[in-house]
Amino acid sequence: MLGHRLIFIFVVIIFSNLAFAKIQKLELRNGAVSFELPNKEWNYYRDMLGLPLVFVGPSKDNQRITISVTATGIEDLMLNPDKLESDQNRWFLGRKRFVEKLNGIITKKFEYKKISSTNLPVIHKIGYQYQVENRVFESYSYFYNCNKQLYHVKSLGEIQLFPEFSKTSDHFLNSLGCK
Repeated sequence: MLGHRLIFIFVVIIFSNLAFAKIQKLELRNGAVSFELPNKEWNYYRDMLGLPLVFVGPSKDNQRITISVTATGIEDLMLNPDKLESDQNRWFLGRKRFVEKLNGIITKKFEYKKISSTNLPVIHKIGYQYQVENRVFESYSYFYNCNKQLYHVKSLGEIQLFPEFSKTSDHFLNSLGCK
């Protein structure tokens, strides 16, 4: 009898996780996206703090991983990888100014690179790590084109609390698609 209960519980867990992993689709003001949340502790919010779509991870010490998705409204702009690579120093300078306003310092740069995912052929990625007091954060910006529309995805997490941050961001991005 105990064996049947364990099998039943196992089957319920498997099917609830499969149901949760369902790809979801949302219409945005300037486009549409499909995505899969990393797990059931994640939520998404529309029009949060001026951003059309924000994904929020589980809380640890009142901190969360956040990932925002914005259909920029910029159409027919194909990103030039050579120009992005040559402009990255200017991008990092902008991040340095932001971090200095927080009385922090940039501790690591993740240089521009092209990546691909399951649903998007080309994604442009750049990021940095910074420290404010004794807290260390990582932030990544991703850009991709979909249906002649430029999208910007931004992720932010405190790496002491979320050592899996980079992997979580990349996993989420891999599930992201355009419709």
